[in-house]
Amino acid sequence: MPLPDFTNPQTFPSYAALPSTTTSSPPPSEASPHYLVAQIGENMTITRPTLVLTDRNGDQFAMKFEGKIDLASRGLRKGSTAVVPWATRVEPRKEGGNGFVVVQEDMFGLVKALPAGLERVFEVWGR
Repeated sequence: MPLPDFTNPQTFPSYAALPSTTTSSPPPSEASPHYLVAQIGENMTITRPTLVLTDRNGDQFAMKFEGKIDLASRGLRKGSTAVVPWATRVEPRKEGGNGFVVVQEDMFGLVKALPAGLERVFEVWGR
């Protein structure tokens, strides 16, 4: 099986290009698969596991996990690249905000970490 082309914007969209939770889209079983690929910058966990990520375009956003998860044991630490299948963007409540991505507990096992920064991921797996 060949490695995926991480530079393909349809399969690996930027944060801004993700479908929004406010738009209607087909369920994952009917939609083409897409994966958010972004580098982890900070772990901002206080009460809910939250990471600050930077996508392929340099845009920063938060990714929140609904439920308890040990981020470090899954390799989700500063400098790594997170790969999130079926990611959707939650719109900000206030105008000018950036919104965020939420990962539900049943999706925790599908979120993967690559042990390299985003630039290196594109260098190795880009075409």
